[in-house]
Parts: sequence; structure tokens; C-alpha cells
Amino acid sequence: MSSIPPDLAPFFSFFRLSHPEPHSEKIPDVLARIHGYILLVLKQIRHPDLLELFWEENAVVEAYCRLFGPVEDSPDRVTQFFDSLSSTLGKEYRFTVDPSQHVILSLETTVKDLFPLFLARTGGICWFTGCRPGVFCFQDAAGNSFSVDLSHPLFEDLTAGFMERGWYRPVLRVLHQVQEQSLENRKYSAHCLLACEYYKGERYQDAITEFEEAMKIRSHMPQLFYNLALSYGRIQSYRTAIRLLNHLNRIRPGQAKTFELLGDFYYQLGEWDRSMLMYRRAFDLAEDRITIAEKMKRLENRAPRAKPAETKKEKEEEKDERFSIQNCIVDLTVEAELGRFQPVLGRERDLLQMQEILSCHSKKNVLVLGDPGVGKTALVQELAYRMVAGTVSSKLQNKKLLRINMGSLLAGAKFRGQFEERLMQLIRDVKKTDSILFVDDIHQIVAGGSGKTSSMEATHFFKPALMNDEIQLIGATNFEEFRNSIEKDSSFLRCFQIVKLEEPDDETVLKIVQAYRSVLEDHHRVRIPEEALETALTWVRILLRERALPDKVLDLLDRAAARVSVQQEQPPVVTSEKVLETISEISNIPVSRMSVSETAHYRNSESFLSRRVIGQPQAIQTVSKVLWSSKLRMNLNPSRPKGIFLFVGPTGVGKTELARAMAQFLFGHEDKIIRIDMSEYMERYSASRLIGTSPGYVGYYDQNQLVDKIRANPYSLILLDEIEKADAQLLSIFLQVFDAGRLTDGKGKVAYFDNATIVMTSNLGTHLFAQNKLGYGADQSDSRGTRSELLKEVKRFFQPEFLNRIDEIVFFQPLTVNDVRQIAELKLSSIYDLLGNQNKELIVREPAMLELCKIGYDYEYGARNLERVLRRHLLDKLAGMALKEDWPLIRFVTVDWEGEDFVLRGTHSSGLEEVLQSTIEEQDYLEE
Repeated sequence: MSSIPPDLAPFFSFFRLSHPEPHSEKIPDVLARIHGYILLVLKQIRHPDLLELFWEENAVVEAYCRLFGPVEDSPDRVTQFFDSLSSTLGKEYRFTVDPSQHVILSLETTVKDLFPLFLARTGGICWFTGCRPGVFCFQDAAGNSFSVDLSHPLFEDLTAGFMERGWYRPVLRVLHQVQEQSLENRKYSAHCLLACEYYKGERYQDAITEFEEAMKIRSHMPQLFYNLALSYGRIQSYRTAIRLLNHLNRIRPGQAKTFELLGDFYYQLGEWDRSMLMYRRAFDLAEDRITIAEKMKRLENRAPRAKPAETKKEKEEEKDERFSIQNCIVDLTVEAELGRFQPVLGRERDLLQMQEILSCHSKKNVLVLGDPGVGKTALVQELAYRMVAGTVSSKLQNKKLLRINMGSLLAGAKFRGQFEERLMQLIRDVKKTDSILFVDDIHQIVAGGSGKTSSMEATHFFKPALMNDEIQLIGATNFEEFRNSIEKDSSFLRCFQIVKLEEPDDETVLKIVQAYRSVLEDHHRVRIPEEALETALTWVRILLRERALPDKVLDLLDRAAARVSVQQEQPPVVTSEKVLETISEISNIPVSRMSVSETAHYRNSESFLSRRVIGQPQAIQTVSKVLWSSKLRMNLNPSRPKGIFLFVGPTGVGKTELARAMAQFLFGHEDKIIRIDMSEYMERYSASRLIGTSPGYVGYYDQNQLVDKIRANPYSLILLDEIEKADAQLLSIFLQVFDAGRLTDGKGKVAYFDNATIVMTSNLGTHLFAQNKLGYGADQSDSRGTRSELLKEVKRFFQPEFLNRIDEIVFFQPLTVNDVRQIAELKLSSIYDLLGNQNKELIVREPAMLELCKIGYDYEYGARNLERVLRRHLLDKLAGMALKEDWPLIRFVTVDWEGEDFVLRGTHSSGLEEVLQSTIEEQDYLEE
């Protein structure tokens, strides 16, 4: 053939192939490339190997020629090109360019868009020649190259065009090593779709490669793990497939198809028990259970059945062996596969230490130490999950992690030696299965270093196996039990390497709480907003110090969510207020004390205290100022108590009463006082009553009077009454309380005082008031000089380091006439209310009131005797009157001072003469 066929002339003219003869070197390659791409668009190339060659930049012509079979290079090849082109296009074909600059091929009634393999440009038509990272390459009929890179407007359209056609290889080649975040989704989709095509074409290894590439981009997509597990299952790599499905259980728990597939893989491995366990789990979760039931029936028919025991002895032995294995051991790896463990965050370093120890040549046993609630058991559960997921070292893969229940192992052991026999059987079974044992609270199997041996101690059986590295053991305990028991048994301890767990930092705790939130929301059917999480994290650190994070904050949120669920509130939202109410109940602290917006309450502190304490305005003002600064958090050392006061003054002027009033004002009730009478601590050895005794002494386990009480009620007022009567050396205990806000008791536990208020009362310098003759009705003009002398007395008695840690030394003044009168009225207020409820009224005449105040107060005893005087001269007589028969008819009771005694008269009504006489007497008193 010496020229172009006439029916193909439009084809050549459209693409501007103007060479006169088709035998030139350029025409066959260009023709093969153009026609090959048209065949791609028409979907006439279906062989996957041939299709992939078209995306190789220098293999397009070779791929095109393979369509015609093995033909020698000759002029006949050109004829084949023309014949194939004519048979593909036929006579009724037409090329056009639409308004979007796409090349359109019209074949009779079919219209095909040749984008993205062809582009229409001003200079003519360009066709795709290949691609490299970040660039699509095109060429026109004149041999000019045209590139489309990331910055070109057509780049996104070309990528989308190849994806829509299902041509994923060029997309992956272009996006290879491209770090654009906006193109990550497209790259991920291309890998997944190409992997699915390989899977359908039974090219499972290629599918695995593409799925794993997609996983590098999106490592937490559930469908990826499922499809990848299916691909590994097709090549009979069941262990790898099982690990992937265990990952899937962590990402999306509770999926029936995941457990069904796990059952299939274990069935293929011949692990019938594990397969049946997975099928049962899938059966519980599935909606359509017919297929799973058929698989379970097939497994029951296939699995070998146990041979029945022939004799009674064999039955007993089989029963005991089955008991020791099934009832005393929990396979944590199975529990992890069933998705029953929550993820553990922020423990990568500790998990790595455990893997390193378990992979050692000798002493490959782990002892996990940590405070209760820090996550020791959860750490071991996370290790079990990683063992089944295959993310541990090769030495730990395919091992089992078995948890021993020592109580179940001991239960039912009726005869001597039966428990030991079970334990030895357990150790023999562990040796055979190459498993790792886990003993929680491992201190329970140790004698505690008492020196008394017992045949029932499990350590006697574990020690030989551990020393010979025949078994591996993971133990967990807290620091206190470790010191009391395990540390004293040095031969047992030397078999272990220790991993210490500390509380996670705030960022890690927040991630743990956020991950746990979805579990609580699903269980309680509530919603937990972010503010509730922040409130919980803030207050558990302050109020629940004896427990460790993250356990205490997770328990608090669980309790708050349960509170909302039980009360059936609408909408079911766990608000910050609900969290505060819950922690208030747990810590025994009023909710109002946790609010930082009680400005109105504290603004009225002086008036509130003045209603309870009479005649001490300066003392109340001093106390109020300290309370204001502590409440508004304007204290320089937040760890110190919220106010440390030393009340100094004569007896009976209101020191203890002000402490009671402060407790009611601060904490809502007078019962929030921890009152310690310091006269009981005159001996130095009595300090053990405050902080507890040391180990080995009598009373070590008894409750002490200070540390245990403040730990149970951190929001309290501590009243150290008559502080000067305690031993001077004993007061040194309070130095660290005043300075650091903490105190360590005899058991080594720390109590915090930063939310407490401390008040000390003292009667130092009472003789100064007697010398100055300050008493009832006396002049107080020289009280300032008395205050300076009192301060000298205080400094002479207390050590400087003790006084230097007190916020304020508050001096109390002797009472005046008016003060004593107000105190009397305050103490009689309850009697007024009692008679008022009986529709009666008590009227105390002014002379009688003055006489009561004179008798009830003096400079030596203060107003402490006033209550006794009121009872003796007034209340006793009033009680005698109430026992008479005419008491119900009495409306008014009048108290007068006549001669040398108090006279009480009861009347049915207050006559006009009595009212006028009372008014005249009061007027005479005022004139005097």
C-alpha cells in the first residue's frame, strides 16, 4: 500500500498527519498511539497486562502491536494498522471539538469523549504520551511536547478524567511523591479502586500491595482492613488476615461480618474452639443469622468430639482438669479479639519496655507497679490486643496471654494437696502451650516476708519455673503492697524486671476521656459535651486526690452519665452542673463551694458574721479580707490553706463562736468543723493521735484525728482550740501544713489542706485585761496599749517560724454594755420563737435585762457565764410557769427585777396601764 486509503483521509487531516507516505518512520508510531488510545476509549482493550503497558511511556506501540499477534516487522504492519483503523472506525465516523475543548468521536449513533487522552489546543490536537510524578505529558502531530503540571489549570480535570475512566495507573504515577493535601483523597481512591480491580481479576498479591499503599494514606479506614484481610485469606495467609481483623475490631467494634470472617479463618486453621467462639459472637450481633447458623452446624459436624470417660476415676480426673483450665484461666487474647478492651493511649514507652523484658533471654518476667487506678490492668490488656493484632515483636506473636484467677483455683479444693496438684497441672499446661501468665494483685500469692512458710503459698510452685525460664509471668500490684510483701521476698523478686506506671499528663488524659466518651454515650444514651469533660478533669484533680488518673475521671463521667440516664432528663445531656453534683456527692463537698462566682455571698461576709458574733467588728473585718482574697484566688501560694488565723483574747468574748460562724458561712453548716482540743496534747508522744503511729506500733490501723478527717472532708474548718496548752514541740507538725498545705501520716499517705481554713484560739495575756481592769462597763480607751502587750506575749510563747506562717493574728476586745445586751437578746431569740409558736410573748423589762447582763458577764469569764445565768434566773422559772394549769390561758409573760430577785408574771392581755407603765420606765432609764 503506497498511499493513505481515501476513507481514512479525514482521520489524518483532523490530526494533521500531513506526511505523503505512510511508510515514513514517524507515521506508524503516531498512528499506533492514536488508534490505541481510541481503542481504550471504546473499551476494546480488556486484557489487564496489555492495558498496563499502555501507561508505560515507551511501550504504547509495543502494546498496540500485541493486539495483532506476533507479526514480523514488514510493510505489512502498516497495512495492518490501516485495516484495524478502518474496521474500528468504519465509514461513518467524525471528529469534532466541543465548546469545552474536548475531542468528540461520533460513530453512527455512538458519541465518545476522547478526554483526557486527547486535548484540543490552538495549534491543533495533542495526545497523551505518558506521565511522571506531578506531570502529564502530551504531544502534537508536529512533535511538539506539551506538559500539564500541578500549577496548570487542567491538572485537576485530567486527574478526574482518568479516575472517571477507571485508568488508575496514570493517576498513581502522576500523584506519586506529591505532597498536596488536596490530592490525598484522590490518591487514596486510586489505590483502593485499583486494588479492587486486581481482586476481581484474582491478582490477590497485587491487590494486597495496593491496599497496603492506601493504608499508608488512611490508616484507620475500616473497609481497608476488611478487604486486605480478604485478600490475605485468598492467598491462605490466615494469621495475617486474623491480625488485620483484630485491628478492625478496635476501629469499628461490634461488626458481625468481622467475627464471621474470623470464624472462617480459624476454621481453615483447624482451631475449632476459637472458630466456634467467633461464630457465636457473630450470631449474637447479626440480623440475618441463617448463614452463620449453617457454618456453626458445619463446624459441629467437623470438629472432633471428646471421647467419653469410661470409669468414675477418669471422670473425676477429667472434671478436675477441666475445672483448673476453664474456670481458673481467662484467655485475654480471646477477649481482645472479641473487642472487649478499650484502647490505651499514651503508654507506648511502657508497652515497649514490657515487650523488651518479655523478649529477654532470662528474667523475662514483668512486674508492673503503679497506684490504684493508673491503668496497670489496662496496660496488660492492651498488650494482649497487640499480640493478636501482630503489632508486637516476632517473639511474642502467636502467643497467648492467660489471666489466672487464684480464688477460682483454690475454690473447691477439699483435700490437702488438691490445690497444689491443680497449680502444678496449670504450670505444666502453660509450658506446653507457650503462653504468658498474668496475675493481677500478685501480692496475694506472697507470704509478705513474715518468715512463716505455708504449703498453700503459690510462690513455692512458681519460683522454680520462673528461675528456670520455663514459664513467663506478668504481675501487677501497687507500691504499698509491693513494699509490704513482694519486696521482702527477694528470691521471688529477682525473677522479675519492674515497669513503673505514673499518671499520664493532661493532654493524654484528655485524649483518653474523649475516646471513652463515645462508649458512655452509647451505653447511657446521653450526650457528653466538651465542657463536661473539662469540668471533670478540673475538679477530680482538686477533690479526688487519693485516686489516680485516668480511672477517677472515667468513673466520674460514668456516674454523671448514669445520673442523667436514671433521672430521665430531657434532653439527655451531661452538663457541667451534673458533673459538679456528682463529684459533690462523691467527695462530700457542697456544690456551692465549687463555684467561683459567689461574689455576692462573700460581699456580705461581714454582715453575716456580725449577726453571730457581737462586739468584734475589727476581728470580723480582718477575717473577711483574708477570705475574700482566698476565694477570688488572689493568694500568692495556692497550695496553702485558705486562711490561717490565730484568735487571741480573753475568754468568753466570741473566739470559738466566730470559728463556728466562719464554718457556716464557708461550708454551709457548723458541722464542717474539725475541732481538736489542744489541751489533750500536752505530752509530746500524743502527736500520734494527730497523724497516726508508725508501722509496728499499737494503733497503726486506727483512724487519726486530723489527717484521716481532712482527707475525708477536704473542705472543712480546722479549729485548734487553746493552742497554747499543747506541747511546744508538737506544734512543729503544723509548720508544713501552714507552708505547703500538706501533711504525711504514719502510713505514708499525704493529706492536702489547700481547701481547708485553719483557726487557732488562745487565751494568752488574759492577766493583762485584769490588770487594766477591763470588764463589764469599763473604759476601753487603753486597749491599743493592751494589744501591743498581747503581741509581745504571743511572740514570747510561740516560735518565730510558727508565727511567720500565720496569715493574721486576730485580737478580740472585751465586751461593752451594749455588746452584752445584744448577746443576751441573741441567746433569748430561740425562746422568743418558741413562745411565738404557742401564740405567747415574752417581755423582759429593761431593769431585768440590765441585771441579767451584769450577773452574766465579768472580765474574768467574759460572756460565757451569761447563758448559765439566763437559764438559772429566767428559763427555769419560765419552765415552772409552763407546768401550771393556767399556762394555756396566758398570753404575755413579763420579767421584772424587784428587790433582789427576778419576778415573772403571766397575763391574759397587756392592759393599757401596763403598757403605759412600761413606757414610763423605759423613758426614765434613757434620761438617766
